[in-house]
Amino acid sequence: MLHLMDFIRFESLIYYTIDLAKPWNVLVPGRKKIVRFHFVKKGSCFICEANTNKPVLAEAGDIVFILSPGDHRLTSDSECNSEIYDSQFCFDDYLTKKNTKDRKIDTSLLCGQIKPSGHTTLLLFSSFPQVMHLKKNGMGEIQTLLSHCLSEVSSMDGTNEALAARIAETLLISLLEPYEGKLKALKYLQILQHIQAEYSKPIDWDEHIRKLGVSRPVFFKRFKALTGLTPNKYLNSVRMKKALVILESTDTPIKAIFHDVGFQTLASFSKSFKSFYGKSPSDIRKEK
Repeated sequence: MLHLMDFIRFESLIYYTIDLAKPWNVLVPGRKKIVRFHFVKKGSCFICEANTNKPVLAEAGDIVFILSPGDHRLTSDSECNSEIYDSQFCFDDYLTKKNTKDRKIDTSLLCGQIKPSGHTTLLLFSSFPQVMHLKKNGMGEIQTLLSHCLSEVSSMDGTNEALAARIAETLLISLLEPYEGKLKALKYLQILQHIQAEYSKPIDWDEHIRKLGVSRPVFFKRFKALTGLTPNKYLNSVRMKKALVILESTDTPIKAIFHDVGFQTLASFSKSFKSFYGKSPSDIRKEK
């Protein structure tokens, strides 16, 4: 049986534990292709994302994922007013600017980021809501496992790569669990993986349609909804990107590249390449 975790790859996990005393306000800089997360260990906090008008209230045991590349704030203020605090600091600099001196800690967070990798993973994440709030009561066993991991984090010194990987996987499972029933979407992702691996060979769309058990119009509609492109245009985009990498990073003759990326003739490859990039393969090679 297909499982979403079979499609997910990530390069790294960075996490921090952070203790805060009211009033507090933390700016979290946005970053492209990064999944930010905040797990509330103790207390509560408001999370204000740039593209939403209403702040998210996260309470003890909740996890909030931020997939938006824009900045967001963690704050004790329900209005997300960044000007009323003298304790404002940047998330990336919190180690040298803690606000808990001589004050009672009311909120404790595990914050961090996961960097997804691979075309299919990034495509999958791009289809998710920009802000995802998972409440403690709805997580069940995931909550228990994550709490166990967090207790280990609190007691260890230095970096534990195995534990970091386990936390990342647990977080990703909690993020993806609501999507587990979408097996049809997973099968389409499996097709994308096949294209990425076999782009140099002819793709039998009818065979994929038969395996999915859908009509041809339905297949094309769902494929385009997922990728923004028709199957043939998606395949062509993969081939063009692979060809560009070869042209820019190697000295492989152009007359050999067209066959390596799945074209039957040099003329058809050159025409498709120029239509895609606005330049011919030889133009790109001259700019190298």
